[in-house]
Amino acid sequence: MHPDKPDSWPPSGDAEEPPRQVRRILKLFRPYRGRLAVVGLLVAASSLVSVATPFLLKETLDVAIPEGRTGLLSLLALGMILSAVLAGVFGVLQTLISTTVGQRVMHDLRTAVFGRLQSMSLAFFTRTRTGEVQSRIANDIGGMQATVTSTAT
Repeated sequence: MHPDKPDSWPPSGDAEEPPRQVRRILKLFRPYRGRLAVVGLLVAASSLVSVATPFLLKETLDVAIPEGRTGLLSLLALGMILSAVLAGVFGVLQTLISTTVGQRVMHDLRTAVFGRLQSMSLAFFTRTRTGEVQSRIANDIGGMQATVTSTAT
């Protein structure tokens, strides 16, 4: 709802054009760009570490075992264990940071929505059924939360 338009519920059927909606959503994430960049780097690092395992396995089966090189076999096995551990650590960090960002974005969104509701005129609340406002807040913000914390990751 816009400050220069009268309060109405439910919102008018005039849907905003999608690019404007996307800009509004991206604006919520702007303060967390650094953390989101770290999540992107963790995804890339996790992918690179996961790609190393097949190459280590190929070297194990093609070189270390047929030639009986136990030292190389030990190093390759250690590399596979290390790559699995690193992939797990990167995955945990990625989930931790992205969930934290998602929860903070949702806090910012809820704060903005409730701030907007508090600025609404008394006439808005007398015209609008209480359950309708609460339902919209719970459903819309709940849907956004599911998208931000789960789907995005």
